[in-house]
Amino acid sequence: MNARPRWRLTEANRRRMYLWVSGLASVMQLAVGALLLGQPGAAAHWPLLGALVCAGAWALLLTRRVPWRWVDYGVLLAATGLVLAQLLKVPPGGEVSAQLLFAGSFLFLAGFSILPLPGALAYVLGVFAAYGVAVALRGGPVALLWELGLVGLLAAHLSTFGQAVSLERAEARAYARLALTDPLTGLPNRRAMMDRLQRAAQAGQGAAALLLDIDRFKAINDRLGHDAGDEVLREVAARLRRTLAGRGEVARWGGEEFLVLLSPGVPADALSAALQQAVRSAPMTGGVTVTLSLGGATLQEAPAVGDLLKLADARLYVAKAGGRDRAELHTPGLHELRALTLA
Repeated sequence: MNARPRWRLTEANRRRMYLWVSGLASVMQLAVGALLLGQPGAAAHWPLLGALVCAGAWALLLTRRVPWRWVDYGVLLAATGLVLAQLLKVPPGGEVSAQLLFAGSFLFLAGFSILPLPGALAYVLGVFAAYGVAVALRGGPVALLWELGLVGLLAAHLSTFGQAVSLERAEARAYARLALTDPLTGLPNRRAMMDRLQRAAQAGQGAAALLLDIDRFKAINDRLGHDAGDEVLREVAARLRRTLAGRGEVARWGGEEFLVLLSPGVPADALSAALQQAVRSAPMTGGVTVTLSLGGATLQEAPAVGDLLKLADARLYVAKAGGRDRAELHTPGLHELRALTLA
């Protein structure tokens, strides 16, 4: 019934992703260094140093003692130092190699990925200036130097564009959440739950819907005020969510009503009693004790969402009429409900 949650770039997921990236980068540079060891005159120590930097980043991320952002800055600083050291090692009369110029492209991309945009621009200009000085003093492929400059401009454009797109997407997700969330309780709202009910019905799942109503809620508002009433609604929502604990979803249906959609196979009788007990078990704001009346129905009884909700509502009415603080899950049935509706 529950939709599979989307992967989110949380602190834990980001650290896990960086572990994979730094680990793979270390292995790849070790492999390059091993290949260069067998070639005369090849500078195998540079990729081996790069592998050491990546392995250090991997170890720091694994310990969880250092924030990932600090690891980011450390890797960028170490990579910059390695590249500048290679530039300084170019002998007089030598040339800045195309391979070394390509390393500048990596620094540009890393700078825009790690640093804020103003800082990234300053960093890229500084690195490009260092390359320009090295080429002017040592010689090298000037055409590739200008191509490196174009890479920097492209990286700046893509970074700015990417940040704008990311911001628009974040705003769109925030608006979507607001449209589907009750602002008082933080629960899904009626629109969100209707969508989930429709999906459950289309999937042919034998889930149950429970319609819950806070008993005599108007008296709470009249006696303690609407602020206290709002606190009661928030506390009821929190208790319902904790009690469900992955066995279903709860939404604020409207006013003092909540709708619970149980996962297939979850026994409605036992969980209904648990939900009512969780709410009445301890006093809430102002020392008031709250009870719930409840009516429930299953998609097996009423496969259409409209009939499901009507049946649950009719049973809630029976529970209210029977003295409140009750759960009604069996009568009236769908046929009796239709007969009452036609009458």
